[in-house]
Amino acid sequence: MEFFYGTFHTTGGESHPVEIRITLYHLELKTDHAQFQWNTDHLKAEEFNGKIRIHHTDGMYVECSQPGFKDKLIEFHPKTRLNPNAKYQFSSPPIGKIGLAIIGLVVAGFAFYWWGIPAIGNIIGNNLPVSMEKQAGQQMFNQMKGQWTIDEERSKAVQAFFERMEDKSAYDFHIVVVKDEVINAFAMPGGYIVVYDALLKKMNRYEELAGLLAHESSHVQYRHTSRTLCTTLANYLFISAMIGDISGVVAILAQNADQIKSLSYSRDLETEADLKGLELMYRHQLDPQGMLGLMEALKEEGEETGQSMPEFISTHPLPDSRITYIKEYINGHPIVTKKDTVMEGLWEKIKF
Repeated sequence: MEFFYGTFHTTGGESHPVEIRITLYHLELKTDHAQFQWNTDHLKAEEFNGKIRIHHTDGMYVECSQPGFKDKLIEFHPKTRLNPNAKYQFSSPPIGKIGLAIIGLVVAGFAFYWWGIPAIGNIIGNNLPVSMEKQAGQQMFNQMKGQWTIDEERSKAVQAFFERMEDKSAYDFHIVVVKDEVINAFAMPGGYIVVYDALLKKMNRYEELAGLLAHESSHVQYRHTSRTLCTTLANYLFISAMIGDISGVVAILAQNADQIKSLSYSRDLETEADLKGLELMYRHQLDPQGMLGLMEALKEEGEETGQSMPEFISTHPLPDSRITYIKEYINGHPIVTKKDTVMEGLWEKIKF
């Protein structure tokens, strides 16, 4: 994603330098004092004295004269109020029959937005060829890796660790460990899994790492990542699929690579990832208490410090009910565990 630079104007008349990033649904703004998002539904753009001025409905506005900014707005939002060439204005709906017709269209539009687009995105994501998922994942990884400091030695060890428990799969899993203080892990389409080393520091035994990798690999194996990402980007993906632009689908997914770090799955998908991850651990006779122990430790981390929950929990929500059903599954499925000395040895190289 490109960044542009301009001036942010408050309703009180103050102005500040601002960094601007355009996404499909938001304008992301960052000043020296704050970082926030404007929903594009609340914005209108106009060209004013050689600058592009974007108004928010609450009276604030942003100005940018940087070359390419106008073109990027039109590219992302060709038929909305964020197209500076369009003559849209904020106004109250007319009364009478025209007003009723518009209200009907709005209701239909919201219905399509809430139910139609997610259904379309889910269908597209569930039917992507595996080769396309791999291509999109590789492009996402290549686009994002420049932002990271990768721990090469731990990455090799975690990759070897996962291969001890990996089942036959259509995906080629690639795991990297990133040096970062954020407690997080996430999966990309096609088999890429990223683990931040701050999350590894919270683990006490190798079965906890096995539980994490079993969970994240299930998101890939059962296409949760592709389906959720496609639902988020359904408008653009639907058009690309309709015109048969397969390369366009991959390009759109890759262009929005940053969204993968904060991608939140539905409750049903998280449940499936938990249970399929547990099944993977059972097949390899790994102690499933490892998955439960990690989740409980992360939950306690947020509660004890009084700070916001770790990033991993904000994108993989862990309500008490979820921990409860994992406990119930374990209690209802007795297992004779087997110590894996190879995994234990790898864990000695990985742990801090």
